[in-house]
Amino acid sequence: MTILADRPRLSSEFHSRRLALKRFVIGKPMGALGGMILIMAALVAIFAPWVAPHDPLRPNLDERVVGPSLDHPMGTDKIGRDILSRLIYGARISLYVAVAATVFGSGTGFVLGVLSAYFRRFDLFFQRGMDVIMAIPGLVLALVIVATQGASITSVIIAIAVPTIPATNRVVRSAALAIRERDYVEGAIATGCSDIRVILKHIAPNCMAPYLVVATALIGSVLVIEAYLAFLGLGIPPPSPSWGRSLRSGMEFVRIAPGASLFPALVLTIVVFAVNFLGDALRDVWDPRLRGG
Repeated sequence: MTILADRPRLSSEFHSRRLALKRFVIGKPMGALGGMILIMAALVAIFAPWVAPHDPLRPNLDERVVGPSLDHPMGTDKIGRDILSRLIYGARISLYVAVAATVFGSGTGFVLGVLSAYFRRFDLFFQRGMDVIMAIPGLVLALVIVATQGASITSVIIAIAVPTIPATNRVVRSAALAIRERDYVEGAIATGCSDIRVILKHIAPNCMAPYLVVATALIGSVLVIEAYLAFLGLGIPPPSPSWGRSLRSGMEFVRIAPGASLFPALVLTIVVFAVNFLGDALRDVWDPRLRGG
């Protein structure tokens, strides 16, 4: 009987979610397009072994710097590796670095922002730390971290994540400060709820909307910073075929084979634009002041 009673409620929830998704696609077509591009990029990264036409690490010195052809739709690089295959496998590394750095950086900023707003005695200490990080240009800070820790996926993730902490911290702290003054939060505190319960049940969930908007927007910035580091020789170490690494290697012979750098740059640009479109759409949907726009 309980299962039968829950069916109308589950059906109603499914219908409301489907209706919300339909409104999002119709009302924010660019955001929906960005989401589809990101889903396609993720699927390509997951099924790279079945999608890639060649081994991305296997050199072929007889086909060095070959232009686009049927066998190599995007040509080959300086040691004969297939560029399309390297971009397909590069999606795994670049998207992994982008998601991991965003989760680590924005997650840290989220936690510090909520704690800073709720425990006001820690607010000054946390925010001065954010000011110190913001005072250093993000790319410079990333270069220092990679140069001191050495080039590896872990060091690149940390180097990219640390500069993103203040951006999320400020947004989440601002939202948490407003929520902290709401009547239901004051009532929960007055009834004797523990600090952890108040934070986890009342404050943190209500900060998720602005957090997700900022985190989505940060993914595009992280992809660009990873390309910067790779272009300067401090990104993912070879032979890992990240998009930034492919772009840098293609620049060495851009005059005789412009496609070797053009195709990685084009893929990176499309994905960054897709992330920005999706982030703008989510912001418009979740911000009540922009829903009518």
